[in-house]
Amino acid sequence: MNAAVNHIMQNVDWSKYDLPTWLKQFGYWQGTTSRTFNGGENPIAAAMKKAKLRLSKKQKAQIIADYMCTEEVEKFQRSKYACQITDDEARAVQRLVIDIINGTDSEILLEWMQAVISKFFNQESWSKMAVGRTTYEARQDVKFGLAALHCRYSFIEYERKTIDDELVDPAQG
Repeated sequence: MNAAVNHIMQNVDWSKYDLPTWLKQFGYWQGTTSRTFNGGENPIAAAMKKAKLRLSKKQKAQIIADYMCTEEVEKFQRSKYACQITDDEARAVQRLVIDIINGTDSEILLEWMQAVISKFFNQESWSKMAVGRTTYEARQDVKFGLAALHCRYSFIEYERKTIDDELVDPAQG
């Protein structure tokens, strides 16, 4: 399995897009494929669950309390943008995030990865991501998550100016 994963990651032309675009394209790909992932659970969701299991009892209790108190129902919206990556490229992008999630015990890094997943994979709006905190904090979590991914995978171009322009709300200037 590991040899197959490395093979997929090595065969991707990472210069095709910058890091945020790869992540967005994975989100578009995810919207065009079935949600079953070969009859099993989404590997990213499974990795997040596994990472959350490493949290302390107090942290787990807080996660459960937050879940029980929320009245939101998750909805998956189809993307209005076209997916331009192949299945193998999508698997490679997915591997980038899974490797970071599985390789950390840091609660902060997990929050940053969750923000990246919410923004790029699930295409959530800033206002939805900012529930219980400020929009600025949500944007910062995404920026830090992107920085963590870029530090680990520096061979993928990361145009900071581009992402900063995109992350700024035009209404705020």
